[in-house]
Amino acid sequence: MKQPKYGTDWILKYRKHLQDLERVRSSILGPETLKQAEKLTNVFAPLINNPAFTAADLESVAEKWWNQERDAEIAAARKEAEIQLQLAPLYERLKTATSEEWVAYAKLVSRTRFMDSPMLRAFAESSRHSADISSGSLQSVRPTNLRKEVNSERQP
Repeated sequence: MKQPKYGTDWILKYRKHLQDLERVRSSILGPETLKQAEKLTNVFAPLINNPAFTAADLESVAEKWWNQERDAEIAAARKEAEIQLQLAPLYERLKTATSEEWVAYAKLVSRTRFMDSPMLRAFAESSRHSADISSGSLQSVRPTNLRKEVNSERQP
């Protein structure tokens, strides 16, 4: 008879599925989330600059999003359900997990959220770019330097 495996290593075998799940959930906003700001601004208009938004405002946002992204949401829901079915044994075993196992699982989920989320990666990249600009670490292209470069390319 096979003895149960103790410790938390068994949780790691679900890493790929958890990564896939995070990618599906994040992908609904598209690969270039921050570049889609105009599209998102339109959808979230009832909430922007409205600190006292209501449940009706949230419902409006949800409806606008559904009308705009219906097909993508359905495709994502199908992929997510497939992955959730593959994760069913993990969830079943977590019903009787120890505190140590819950910590390992929660840490894996948290790491996956930050390591595999295109949205968070785009945010981090955008923040880094903004920091580079504000600190002056990006070299500016001066018109005189640009003219020299263009002129040097023209000469044989």
